[in-house]
Amino acid sequence: MLQKIRNYFFTLLFVLALLPLSTSIASAATTLQGVALDGSTKVYEQTNTSSTVLKSYSQGTILRYQAYSDNWYKASVYVSGKAVTGYIHQDDVETATTSPVSVSVIGLDQPTNVYTKASTSSATVKSYAQGTILKMQTFTSKWYAATVYVNGEKKTGYIYKGDVEKIITSPEPVSGIGLKQPTNVYAKASTSATKLKSYAQGTILKMQTFTSKWYAATVYVNGEKKTGYIHVNDIEKIWTSKQQLLEGAALKNPTNVYSKASTNASVLRSYTQSKVLKYRTFSENWYTATIYISGTSTTGYIHKDDVKGLSYYNLTVDEATAMQVKVNPMTDESGSWKAANATQVKHYVDPTNFLANDTSSYQFLVLSDLAGTKATELNNALLSGKGILANQGEAFITAAKTHGVNEIYLISHALLETGNGYSTLSNGVKVSEVDGEAVTPKVVYNMFGIGAKDACALQCGSEYAYKAGWTTPEKAIIGGAQFIGNGYVNAGQDTLYKMRWNPAGMEKYGYATHQYATDIGWAVKQTDRIAKMYDALSTYNLQLDVTTYLPTY
Repeated sequence: MLQKIRNYFFTLLFVLALLPLSTSIASAATTLQGVALDGSTKVYEQTNTSSTVLKSYSQGTILRYQAYSDNWYKASVYVSGKAVTGYIHQDDVETATTSPVSVSVIGLDQPTNVYTKASTSSATVKSYAQGTILKMQTFTSKWYAATVYVNGEKKTGYIYKGDVEKIITSPEPVSGIGLKQPTNVYAKASTSATKLKSYAQGTILKMQTFTSKWYAATVYVNGEKKTGYIHVNDIEKIWTSKQQLLEGAALKNPTNVYSKASTNASVLRSYTQSKVLKYRTFSENWYTATIYISGTSTTGYIHKDDVKGLSYYNLTVDEATAMQVKVNPMTDESGSWKAANATQVKHYVDPTNFLANDTSSYQFLVLSDLAGTKATELNNALLSGKGILANQGEAFITAAKTHGVNEIYLISHALLETGNGYSTLSNGVKVSEVDGEAVTPKVVYNMFGIGAKDACALQCGSEYAYKAGWTTPEKAIIGGAQFIGNGYVNAGQDTLYKMRWNPAGMEKYGYATHQYATDIGWAVKQTDRIAKMYDALSTYNLQLDVTTYLPTY
């Protein structure tokens, strides 16, 4: 008898082992919840849309189900009071996230509705005024879930993502100019909300980023601290980098300096047309200028349309572009070097494409104007850890003063050419033969890659240094500055832009000539390093000279 029981038991195990592991066995499957997508989302008797429909649900209904197969979910529904297993096609529902995240948003619509279902066709459980700050949780790709209270009763509702905008989680400080008269601060992020405070056009305001269309600002109303909101279209952002000193000519008669950054503000001082003025960058449309009233230093504002850079050329951007295209300019925008087309060339030739960018505008830095720095600051801020160039601040200042080339540009150029001070050519090469002839062996240095042709960079560069007598790093720095100064800077091409495009040459000869590089982006590519260097300094002199072409009518 015992043997029969054992045989039966092992036979049963063998049979069970042969049974298929059906995906319909989901008793331990995780229960999911999702949103009915169709106006009539159906639960079928079988995993077939042609089978009997057990039940239908309206769009937005929250359904619970379990995974069943690649295309189907399994759900338990009640038909005539009896629990029945049915099947929902995966395309008919969107499964909600299983790891919801808390989100803060503002309502965009007036009103912003919370619905009973995840459908804008469902009943509204609660409504909020436009600009109201709401807290909710992620739910599906198009819906948030929110807890609301209706007559004291806690309910779960759903908010359409298109009706709200997420609040920035890491706000950044922003300073800006009020553009409107007046510029309003609202109680909510809505122009329909109550105004907490108003400011005159041109007032400088401090805020924080809030959403893509709103800033948050702290204001005081009757001595009480409040948070208000300013629309981004009502503000012109003030540039965050250090102000750059410019020199330009007054275009209007009179050219006014205003008390605020607004042409409606009071006039502090006026200048006649063509008067040369000094001013600093401030925002896209405004410069600041320091003037003296009754002996007191005062900051005023000059509109960008009222002054212009001093370098004027009697040709248009289109004419300049046409000349440049003829000399085979190159671009690496696609990842490899190719001939640049006219559209690409024009983008870099046109100075107005770069004036609003703090970094790329350094291509207009006047390289013949010294920064006026100190050797100790250069050593600590710019040259520390830069190999052979470390502690050479005094040599760069001497080079700048001797040959009239901006010391920050010289350092930038040297760091680029020497690989931050570690190239073989810059660290000393022993030369015993020049042009095929034996010479007295000497160790020479070359800090700017002068004479280092691609085919013989080390040999040609070191032989050039030998002929020039650059037997110490200091001599190489000072001598290299002379080469750069004589070849371009002191020859009138005293900005990176002029070195690359030589507008004076185009104006004089009618064709492109004497240009430092063929790369159309060469001037812009130098600016990032130079901008960072200036930002690292505590004090400096800086002057820009923006190339100005004839307007095209």
